[in-house]
Amino acid sequence: MLSSMGDGINHLLAITLHLLNCEKGTLLIEEFETGLHWSVKLDLWKIILTLAKKLEVQVFATTHSTDTLRALTHAAEQLEETESMQVIKLSKKKELIKAILYPEEQLFTALEENIELR
Repeated sequence: MLSSMGDGINHLLAITLHLLNCEKGTLLIEEFETGLHWSVKLDLWKIILTLAKKLEVQVFATTHSTDTLRALTHAAEQLEETESMQVIKLSKKKELIKAILYPEEQLFTALEENIELR
């Protein structure tokens, strides 16, 4: 029955189940937005942030989607969890990969002003 519901619901359930199995550990989510409709991202981030805090799980998620970053920041704001969130952009120059950290204020400003973060 789940197979008939599509990739999005399977991805959503997989993330939630993996999170439940990672108590006091780390969860890595590759391409968070894969198969997910934009309308479920906010609620999924709320679930992830709530469970991660309760279960003491550190979550790392990759994305190429500005919508996903917006959903994350809105979920963190609504749950008053913005201080626990960090966005890191990896930038490559020649053979060197550099991590660019976006503090809370810069992240919100960049998203409001549609500055490219990906």
